[in-house]
Amino acid sequence: DARPSSVERAESLRTPPANACARARKRSLSSCAAMHAGTAAAAAAGATGASGAWLFSYNKENFGNDAGMRFGRFMMARGNANAQVAQYREDIAGITGMTVSKMDAWQTVTTLFLAVGAALSCAGRIGMHGCAPPGWYCALFSGSIFMSIMFNGTSLWLSMHASLRAQCAATSLLTRKVRLPIPSMGQLDQARVFGSTFEKQELRDIFRVPFMRHPHDAPDMPAPEAEREGANKSKNKKAAKNAKFDPQQEFGSTARDTVPSWIRDEVVVDKGDGFAATGREEELHEVGEAPDHFKLLMKAQEEWRDYDVYARITMLFGVVSFLYAVTYYAVGTAIAELRGFWVMWSMPMVFLTAQTLVLRMDILRDGHHRLPNAELFGSMAPYFAVAACSLEYRYYYSEAQKAVTWGLALLALFAHLVMALRMLDLAWPDQSPQEDMPEEPGKQWWPASWKVPRAFTKNLWFITPPKKLEDGQHCLLHEMQDMTVHGGGISTCRRRRQPAKAQPAAQSESPGAGEAYSGTSPFGEFGMKRANDLPWQLTRVVILTACLQWIVVLCTTSAEIILGPESLLKPPGEPPWIRDTKYRSWGPEKIHLSSAGALPSDYRLFAASTARYTDDESTDSHSDAHGATDAHHRRLEKANLSQESAAFEELLKLVPALGELADKIQGGEAYHAAGDGLAQAPSASSALPAPQSGFMAPASKVQSIVWPSLFEPRHLLCGPHTDSPVIALTPRGVGALVNMGLQTANTAEQSFTAEPFALEGLGQWGPLAGAARTQRGLQLLTTTGKLLHCAGHQVPAGGAWPCQESEHPQLPVPAGSELISAAFAEDAKAASANPLVALIFKNMPEIAALYRAVAGVWHPAGEVHVPPGLGPQPFLGFDGAENLLVAGAAGEVHRRHLAGGAPALHPAPASAHSREFRSACALPEGQIMRLALRQMDTSAAWGPELISSA
Repeated sequence: DARPSSVERAESLRTPPANACARARKRSLSSCAAMHAGTAAAAAAGATGASGAWLFSYNKENFGNDAGMRFGRFMMARGNANAQVAQYREDIAGITGMTVSKMDAWQTVTTLFLAVGAALSCAGRIGMHGCAPPGWYCALFSGSIFMSIMFNGTSLWLSMHASLRAQCAATSLLTRKVRLPIPSMGQLDQARVFGSTFEKQELRDIFRVPFMRHPHDAPDMPAPEAEREGANKSKNKKAAKNAKFDPQQEFGSTARDTVPSWIRDEVVVDKGDGFAATGREEELHEVGEAPDHFKLLMKAQEEWRDYDVYARITMLFGVVSFLYAVTYYAVGTAIAELRGFWVMWSMPMVFLTAQTLVLRMDILRDGHHRLPNAELFGSMAPYFAVAACSLEYRYYYSEAQKAVTWGLALLALFAHLVMALRMLDLAWPDQSPQEDMPEEPGKQWWPASWKVPRAFTKNLWFITPPKKLEDGQHCLLHEMQDMTVHGGGISTCRRRRQPAKAQPAAQSESPGAGEAYSGTSPFGEFGMKRANDLPWQLTRVVILTACLQWIVVLCTTSAEIILGPESLLKPPGEPPWIRDTKYRSWGPEKIHLSSAGALPSDYRLFAASTARYTDDESTDSHSDAHGATDAHHRRLEKANLSQESAAFEELLKLVPALGELADKIQGGEAYHAAGDGLAQAPSASSALPAPQSGFMAPASKVQSIVWPSLFEPRHLLCGPHTDSPVIALTPRGVGALVNMGLQTANTAEQSFTAEPFALEGLGQWGPLAGAARTQRGLQLLTTTGKLLHCAGHQVPAGGAWPCQESEHPQLPVPAGSELISAAFAEDAKAASANPLVALIFKNMPEIAALYRAVAGVWHPAGEVHVPPGLGPQPFLGFDGAENLLVAGAAGEVHRRHLAGGAPALHPAPASAHSREFRSACALPEGQIMRLALRQMDTSAAWGPELISSA
């Protein structure tokens, strides 16, 4: 048996051999190595897991930080883009607003000149108070004034078109093209990043070791420095590949060439509008290229450019023609009416100096015109006309003087023709090629391709957008467009799909900033329908019309010189044919000139050389003196008189008898009261106009009444019955009651005593404008529109008649107005019925306004015309409720029927010129009672009188 025995094993345990020891040591070393290896593996695994967790946390923190900065950068970029587009909108409003402001100024100026020109042309001729100037001078004035109206009217119309076109262009661009690039909700959602999005990133980005390169290249877009240097994208890419990698340089700044995957997604979403590049190489915008709104605005300006330019030019020509017209008007007035010789020579200097200075200020003289400085010769036209007028109005006449006058007149007309041709020369657009004007701050500028008149290039004040941006300026919208076209500089992108080409509308659902500027100008179609140089064509027609006018005047004046001024016109003193229709059939054989040798056979006009004889006075000797051949010229014989002439001759015979009868009528008999025959001092009432009174005047009676002293009433109130007392009132409420009772045939011989009284409660409401007697008492109307009621028909004991506010509403008197006369009436059958008032306002003394109270409110009921000549304060009163009485200071009384009846006039009584009539009222019998003031016999005081008449 090869196995050791127990003894051997025990022995071996006691004394182990050398090889056994060696084996034991070997087994121990292998177990230790295995144990150390396991420990190292565990340590390595733990270190790896810890490193991975740290790298995950580190990169996730970077992802969260980049996500927040991404949204902030997106909002800041869109905010800056919105601010820049708002600036673009201000550019459009400013450039178009400048044209609108200019056109408003042109319209104001031309309208003023049109108004003054119309005023000058309304007279139709010069010298309204004397003989008209010669025809050639009237042609100079009329031609100038109507040329001014033509040019100013054209300027007004062109400026109106320019202003409206500029406003339309600004509105179109602001509402359709230049819009704020506000991000859509979809773009905002794409710019926002969730924290869980980190889980979808690549493992290379999730566990990227710091200071190691990212797995993706940076977006391949030109750097700002490369843009300013004009480098393109291919050169930048080639230079980047050949450059030596330097970690210190790469990580020393934020401008690195590798980025994480989420940065590439951000570029595509925020800059590339959500899609990567298509692989097509499209050109980027040039460095300093003008924004799109500048291009559109410059294109739109071509639509109103010529309207702006030629509105300015025609306004200048209108002012020049207006100064011509004013000069001729002043010269013509001075010589034709005032005969101011030296005044005529001195006045043109003022207006021609103003004209020359205006032309010098607006015209650029560069020597590139067909008629250089021709306006200087045109400005001499008024002096040629002044010299011709000096000879035309000269005291002595000669044929040589006449020839020189015609020559100067033709020279003045020719000078105007030269000025009109010079206007055409100045307004002609410049067709020679030119370089662009230098863009200088504060000065006008437009491109050289625009053809404008060279003479006005310094004074048009037209400005267009620049062709390029200044150094240091950039357009964010162009950058956003470039990034949209090139996908933010990224050729490929994860998890994004570009829409099909057949569906371009999918991208327009969330438009980018650059899409607001896509499309063509909205004015292109209009430009194809109508040429842009239409204003120049209109201006050319207007100027050629002015030239044609002066050519026609030159030709007709030359014809007048040859034919004579009387060959085409009627003889002096006869009415024009078109105004006197009964002479339209006249011919030369029916016109008798004073230079004719004999009278026509049917001549029937009065001849002062032929005496007037009747048949009884004619004698043979007289017939012999005139001869038998002249007998038929005695046209006033009865046999030759017409029926109308015979009647007129009989009427002339009655003139002496009619004159005597008229004298008797003016000095006819009339009733005179006591003291009328005495000499009286003149008064203000004697100057008032009065209706004619005489033997045809109605009979009148002066009542003998003892009045209170110092009593000058204004109002007269009659009662409703024959025996009712009569009341006279002053404006301040002092009155007198006269009870005359039933008058008999000898009433005029009776004497009555007036009972004085005073109205109580009137002082605070102002003076009386009118009063009336009603069934319940007195109704008072004040000048302020207040209605008062005094109860009763008799004066109370003590002489104080109390009054209080009426139950009727206050009269409709406007604030600040005042009544000068008023009347009140109510239905006699129903006192509580709707009353009627008549009012004369101080500011409308020619109208008596009628008002009726209905339900406590005054409503207009009509108007009555107050006849003229009734004095400053006519009196109003009612005769019942249907007749209105209007009395004047001269004594006449007008009766107006309110229901439409015929009006009536009660003429003034005899000897009315010695009285001042105050008021009137109607008696029940239809008679008129008048209240007048007359100077007393024994004193200088005035006293009242009551005069009754039919």
